[in-house]
Amino acid sequence: MDTIDREEVDEVCALAEAGQQDYDARFELSRMLLEPIEDEASDSKMIACCKGCDHCCHLRIEAYEFELDSIHAYYLRELNSEQQAKIKEAIVERYPIVKDLGDQEQRSINVRCPFLIDSQCSIYPVRPMSCAGYNSCDDSLCKRSNDDPNDTSFGIPQDQNIGYMKMRQMALVQMALDLSFEEEREIISGMHRRLFG
Repeated sequence: MDTIDREEVDEVCALAEAGQQDYDARFELSRMLLEPIEDEASDSKMIACCKGCDHCCHLRIEAYEFELDSIHAYYLRELNSEQQAKIKEAIVERYPIVKDLGDQEQRSINVRCPFLIDSQCSIYPVRPMSCAGYNSCDDSLCKRSNDDPNDTSFGIPQDQNIGYMKMRQMALVQMALDLSFEEEREIISGMHRRLFG
């Protein structure tokens, strides 16, 4: 497996710094971090994930602050007014449900991602690494988990290579941005703060 080299760390640092003012740099940073995870997923012969399957889009979604900034910029720049209105309405509806829930509490209920429109991710090019790295080798177990999130009698089998690449990319972010292993933020609350202050 790949190791992280200094050039990669420097590139993430430079893109993150430029991305504070420049949408294109922010987008490039998201793509740089997501592409290795996507490559692993496309090479996998094990995963059952497919377009239109959205069982995992009801799970707690976590994102780093810079990912939330990228999502917000993408929302403002790339989505049309109808998509923005649907997302804003979904965030207003779901924020009161999740705002006071702890991590474990939110994992025991299903809250549909506000960026899911017609069973498609509206922010796919800049989705969080936690989304890109989540996968399943058995869609029937995803459905079962989605139908009853309190049933913890089984796990969702995942492709370990994709999981490794997600962890590698997250480690790269930690090294480059010196986040001191800062916790990720819940996406609905993070976007609510950006849209409504």
